[in-house]
Amino acid sequence: MVKVVYKNGKKRLVIDGRLYNHYALYYHIIRTISTYKYFVSRGEWEDSKARKVENHLIRYINIYKKYFPAESFRNVPYWF
Repeated sequence: MVKVVYKNGKKRLVIDGRLYNHYALYYHIIRTISTYKYFVSRGEWEDSKARKVENHLIRYINIYKKYFPAESFRNVPYWF
């Protein structure tokens, strides 16, 4: 569930109970991609865990592009 909140005139999103502005959401996505690449390359995650993380990333990337179109000039790299 995504809820839009305006604080001090700035848009923020509440996603799964956590508050994100556009910078926080972008860097959350980048950190998650980095973690995903690391654990998959080492073979430490099973396929089910990797698929859960992939679905999480796809969901968050779509939310970022939908709610922050002006800030989405940063290209989120593909991880697979």
